[in-house]
Amino acid sequence: MIKKHWKWLLPLFLIASVLYLNTAGGDFVYDDKRQILENPLIQNSDLFFRALTSDVWAFKSDGTIAASNYWRPVFTAESIVAYALFGAEPFGWHLVNILLNAANCVLLMILLLRLNGTPLVSFLLALLFAAHPVHAESVAWIAGVTDLLYSFFFLLSVLMFLRFDSNGDRNAYRVALVCFALAIGSKESALLLIPVYWLVSNPGETEQRKGIRAAIPFAVVGGIFFTARWFVLGMLRQDAPGAAGAGSALMSVPKVFMFYVRQIFIPVSHGPVYSIRGYSEFDFSWLLALAGTVTVLGVLQWVSRRDRRAAFGTALFLLPLLPVLDIRSFNPEQIVSNRYLYLPLAGVVLIFAPYAERLFRLVNKNSLRWLTLGASVVVLGLLGFQSHVVARSWSSEKSIWEYAVKADPESAFAWSQLGSVLSKAGDTKEAMSAYNQALDLKPTRAAYIGRAQTFIREKRYEEAVFDLRTASELETADTDALTIYHGYDLLSYALVAKNEYKPAESAIREARERLPIYYAALTSKLAVVLYLEGEKKEALRELESVRARAGQELLPESKAALMRLGMLYLENGEREKAREALNEYLRQTVSMADEATALDRKKALETISGLSK
Repeated sequence: MIKKHWKWLLPLFLIASVLYLNTAGGDFVYDDKRQILENPLIQNSDLFFRALTSDVWAFKSDGTIAASNYWRPVFTAESIVAYALFGAEPFGWHLVNILLNAANCVLLMILLLRLNGTPLVSFLLALLFAAHPVHAESVAWIAGVTDLLYSFFFLLSVLMFLRFDSNGDRNAYRVALVCFALAIGSKESALLLIPVYWLVSNPGETEQRKGIRAAIPFAVVGGIFFTARWFVLGMLRQDAPGAAGAGSALMSVPKVFMFYVRQIFIPVSHGPVYSIRGYSEFDFSWLLALAGTVTVLGVLQWVSRRDRRAAFGTALFLLPLLPVLDIRSFNPEQIVSNRYLYLPLAGVVLIFAPYAERLFRLVNKNSLRWLTLGASVVVLGLLGFQSHVVARSWSSEKSIWEYAVKADPESAFAWSQLGSVLSKAGDTKEAMSAYNQALDLKPTRAAYIGRAQTFIREKRYEEAVFDLRTASELETADTDALTIYHGYDLLSYALVAKNEYKPAESAIREARERLPIYYAALTSKLAVVLYLEGEKKEALRELESVRARAGQELLPESKAALMRLGMLYLENGEREKAREALNEYLRQTVSMADEATALDRKKALETISGLSK
């Protein structure tokens, strides 16, 4: 198939790659920074097994609890390999996304050809998939690689399965099973795609048993993964902090579904957030969304009964969307996202494939043929240009969140994120304005903590303490443990800056009781306060008590306990103990890429060098 149609496939790959070349120079943004730069699980070879047997956000905790719903060992393995190859340079990471997306476009065209498509129409439809702007987020954002990965392995699995279905090639069937396992390991949504294998091997009523038999091994693979996931996470799922209740989630399904339908057919709005919220009561807009959902599903059923490709495409469109229709898994201000349409768009392309083929057969006369081709090129060009522009907004943190607050000016989350970016850039006036806007919309811990950090940068410690105490006392479920930890950290810092050591000590001790998963990290900070109070023996005792735990926790601040322990030993004249603790610190931070650790490592190396003289 590839040899026969390489003159179509090669230009498709190149065009799909060129469309997103402008993302190659982008930064690490949003979740990228934490999942890559602050994730020792993918950086330290001693932790690789732990990384592969933990959820993807495990580095935020001490490993005793799952920090998210996502166990994705293939994605984690890809991150480990990418970090080994590219380290903290984003170019290589972006290049992986660009090439994976282009490969998926090629696989989709091969699939269209395999399902009796003509080269020209299959090429144009694959170009539509490549150019559609809903893909911009998945390709431009490094963390969006999960959708690219699972789509790649799933499309490859289906192609291998079709080869087996046509000629009985058992090796192709085995490859299909392996690729399906890799797809599930990249993103759990692939579990829901098991019925697709029954559909593609079941062109008629007489093939029912054959289709079921062929699909059973894929169900077994899915069952094995699901069981393993249960053991790794210790749960089926958990709701996101501050998520909607079950009733609101159920009511919101039609609204969320119609958002995704609209994004496919009217792709004019793009961003990391949208002004879409869950329903809390029935109204006319809910009835419209329900009517639209029923209509779309009715049309899909009608076309599926008339063409095998349409039936396959309908499954590929609907099944991956099922998990994201449950808004309990998301921040209330982020219940929809374009990246969830990556593989479903391939399903829509398959639905339209038979009708596109008929259209080109009807306009086979030269004048109409060229007119149709010209119109197709114009549409594809406009979509591709829009993708190029949207992808550019993901090039930096500032551009993302400036875009976000324009897309959804009522999002406290987006304003808070923008405030953080502006504050780090030193634009404190604009940062303060962004945080105030966020707090006016919704009082959240993250916004109070962010504004307090800006106050600290301006040495306005009294105001910072007020915000941080407000944040710690806020009764809301919209914040994760790591954010609360940062709030206490900043509170102790502001109190120390005011020479209020006892209140700072009390704040950290309170944090240790509230956040035991960060016990070593908080003890490291407690030791600093005790040292400043003149309680050096107590500081040493605290650090010694968490020496073993510092090696278990994954935050860079946890490892800092070893650094401080070494320095205190040295101050007490215990040179060998100091050398041992500092060497242990260096071993445990050898692959960490954050700035604070880099500075501490330099100091530790200089200290050890001095001890050798």
